[in-house]
Amino acid sequence: MRNSSTPIATEGFPFLVPAAGLTVALALLAGSVPLLYPVAGLSIVVTLFIAYFFRNPERTCSEPDTAVVAPADGVVVYLGPANEEHLGREMTKISIFMSVFNVHINRVPVSARVLETFYTPGKFLDVRDERATFENERSGLVLETANGMKLVVFRWRGSLPGGLSAMRRKVIIWSGANGTDSSVSARGSTSICLRRPS
Repeated sequence: MRNSSTPIATEGFPFLVPAAGLTVALALLAGSVPLLYPVAGLSIVVTLFIAYFFRNPERTCSEPDTAVVAPADGVVVYLGPANEEHLGREMTKISIFMSVFNVHINRVPVSARVLETFYTPGKFLDVRDERATFENERSGLVLETANGMKLVVFRWRGSLPGGLSAMRRKVIIWSGANGTDSSVSARGSTSICLRRPS
């Protein structure tokens, strides 16, 4: 499975490799041009932050395949009812804000098959604002478990506009059991919509 054994998500390599190369080049040049030492130092910091941002800590899920686990690290910014347009019903929505310090690997919340992928254009409200989970640009999946439960998982963008096509490309679907890697979110936070208890 993609990213299953890499300490850094493969999607981070296009950022990490050039940054590391620049750092090495600056460090070598600084030997003959001492004024470049501060620049090389800054480049090291940036390179280390890129590696930190795309880190992929190993996770294990001891719950049964029918359990729904959190799809992302972060802080819950919304927990409540929501009308889920892709399933045409009111569901319980849990929205998780991922800061730049959180792991940005999204996990499969439950063992299920993918029924639909979608992209919805929208606003760019601050992701800590609960309105963002309803109104911001988002992309995601409609899933169905073996016992027929349907749920929706999606990512929503933050307050920096631009790169809309990049957002659409960022829904990278990998199959797997609950708790395994599903995608990388370079920009945005994650929500999951579950059927409401009867």
